[in-house]
Amino acid sequence: MGVILELYEAYLQEIIERSKLGLGPKPIDQGNLLEEIINIILGPQTPKRNDAVKHFIYNTVPGTTSAASVKAKFLKKLILKSEIIDEIDQKFAFELLSHMKGGPSIEVLLDLAFDKDAIIAEQAASVLKTQVFLYEADTNRLEEKFYAGNKIAKDILESYSEAEFFTRLNKIPEKIKVVTMLPLKVIFLLTYFHPAIRRTLGRIENFMGNVLYLKRHKMKSHNLR
Repeated sequence: MGVILELYEAYLQEIIERSKLGLGPKPIDQGNLLEEIINIILGPQTPKRNDAVKHFIYNTVPGTTSAASVKAKFLKKLILKSEIIDEIDQKFAFELLSHMKGGPSIEVLLDLAFDKDAIIAEQAASVLKTQVFLYEADTNRLEEKFYAGNKIAKDILESYSEAEFFTRLNKIPEKIKVVTMLPLKVIFLLTYFHPAIRRTLGRIENFMGNVLYLKRHKMKSHNLR
């Protein structure tokens, strides 16, 4: 086995050891491990490839890990079709990006939203309208494109101004038959992420004051047709 697969071989061995303890595979947060997995996916068909695809899709930690960055960049390549695999088409790649909930995925979605391909740009914008974990660098990019007259940036910001990331969520049913108690760890995670959501919305709110002003007064100086 070549050196390039050393981390993946160790990961597979760890899966065996964890299964003896009744545990599932450990979520992947290492970028270099995920790079090895992607090399397997892009390589010739081998017995390891199917599991490698599953680990990439279902077992990579979202957010701001190095693995999330590698995953987002590979999904971008699949969307732009600079790489092609049967298991993940363009639509599914966008879906996977939508589940990553911030961090490197937002950077990639903004890249795609400002791509010269109008169809890809529209799809990326649709996903971005559902996301709330934006950093200041992300809102700055939107602001810059907005003032440059980019229609996609204008569309995304107007969506945020209408809080469509919330108002377009699926309705909660009037009756819920089963209620599950949340473990303490889950409650902690929800509490942990809450301030991040508030900070993101605060940055958007500050900028959207300008957007709403332009919308109300129908200013034409930015030529946003």
